[in-house]
Amino acid sequence: MPLTFPSHQAAVLPLKLRWPHRFDGVALYVGAAAPDLIYPFDGIPWTIRTHTVASLFWWSLPVTFVVAALLRRAAPAVAAHLPISPDWAVIRHSGHPWWVTAYSAVLGAATHLFWDFLTHTDGWLNAILGFDWYERMPLAWYYVSDLPSSALGGLAVVAGFVHIGRSRLLVRWHGEPPALPPREPRRFWTAFAIVAVPVWIATPLLPHHNNYGALGTRIIAAIVLGLTAGAVAVAVKQRQYEDHGVSGRTRHHG
Repeated sequence: MPLTFPSHQAAVLPLKLRWPHRFDGVALYVGAAAPDLIYPFDGIPWTIRTHTVASLFWWSLPVTFVVAALLRRAAPAVAAHLPISPDWAVIRHSGHPWWVTAYSAVLGAATHLFWDFLTHTDGWLNAILGFDWYERMPLAWYYVSDLPSSALGGLAVVAGFVHIGRSRLLVRWHGEPPALPPREPRRFWTAFAIVAVPVWIATPLLPHHNNYGALGTRIIAAIVLGLTAGAVAVAVKQRQYEDHGVSGRTRHHG
């Protein structure tokens, strides 16, 4: 299957670039990954099918709302502690009306299902083109469709994000980013490690650890949760300064 991130986001990136105010970019990108976000829980004693049309609404939609909210809240602190443009902090204030976020989330998840359908099975080739892949070709369809499309999608997303950063499109779309919180690298990265490292250590011991879908999404989830924990730790420190009447504890982007 194509990579949960960054490959699947290639299907929705052109929508945000072409119609930036009609789509919630965060919801598009998270929605494009949402059907796979059940994989960290592989091995639980019941089956949860998140790659169906119905699951677009009962799984991908609410999951995207929650994850997108976490990403927006964490954006300024994360931007202050990673070697990225401060412009990315504007994600904090990049919210749209709830219905824009909703249809962006569902559309993002729908592109995920469609891409998986094209790459997981060759049945559509026979149904639409009358071409029986396995009768005519020596390689499995997976090797021809899945791996190349995943690689190309990932490269496209990286290139797209670089373009967004260098062109300052986020500022053009959403205005100037908020002032960054003060850098608290020890606090931020300690909180990150407390959350992320145990997950990484436990990953080889968890069920289905040989499944690269489960493995990859667990690693991604640990990173996201760790960065969120770092952002929370910085926010707590900032609140302590404010409670004690200490001003000037913000850092403007340069």
